[in-house]
Amino acid sequence: MAEILAWLLDGEFGRDKLALLVLCTLAISVLAAHVRERLRRSPAAQRGTRGQTWVARWGSESLRLLFCLGIPLGVLARGALVREMGVPTTLVGEAQAGDAVPAWTWIRRVLAWLELTDAASLARLSVGLAVGAGACALLVAVWVWYVRKVLATSNLRFDVSPAVPWWEALRQALLAQFLWAFYRGFARLLVPNRAQAALLALALISIPLALHPQHRRDLLSSRGYRVVEEWLLALLTVLVSLATHQLWFLIAMHTLWVWVGRRALAHLSERSLGEAEIAPVV
Repeated sequence: MAEILAWLLDGEFGRDKLALLVLCTLAISVLAAHVRERLRRSPAAQRGTRGQTWVARWGSESLRLLFCLGIPLGVLARGALVREMGVPTTLVGEAQAGDAVPAWTWIRRVLAWLELTDAASLARLSVGLAVGAGACALLVAVWVWYVRKVLATSNLRFDVSPAVPWWEALRQALLAQFLWAFYRGFARLLVPNRAQAALLALALISIPLALHPQHRRDLLSSRGYRVVEEWLLALLTVLVSLATHQLWFLIAMHTLWVWVGRRALAHLSERSLGEAEIAPVV
């Protein structure tokens, strides 16, 4: 036991430790989803007051924040998977203490942090923008099909408005993309081929989604759009990462996809509901 503990706490953070951490992260994700589902169905939770429900929801979100951001940031703090996770490493040299830093130097630092200081980086970003814009159009097309073929035929209605403000979309993007970047970085470390690494990353991301009990229950309900959205965002993230795997860019694209997609979904559902109300009765 002492040898295992010493191995876990030593300075080296190689593939074996990363593989163990990935397995533990996947197991915790699946176990937490089942525990949350069991607690939600318990008689005590159903009899709970509004204040208790609010506290439980915020407690759950705080734990999710710690889990989704704490593990990837902890890995980065140990110096592992920095390049594989898409975190920039090209930084401009620091100025001497007490020296005035010109404005153009700060601009160069920002561009270096974003890895936009050479033609190859700009080319990858251009391809990423094209793929991200195409993914956004594809997402809207999927919602058009979803409203017309799923909601209209099953007479389902959203229990809450699917539209979200940009800051909520950014919060969702940060939580998802940091954790997905950890899976993607581990896949890139194991598999040198980019396409194969992307497929492995998609498989790792899909394991908690497929084993989530609430997803299976919500898929054919008024909350089914959330399940469809999460699968689509995982797939689109992997596709864009083939062009550029920079973490800041994927967070920005994820925010755009959620914000635009949810607004389009809300507009389409309201339009479909209005058409159903004015349709003549035969």
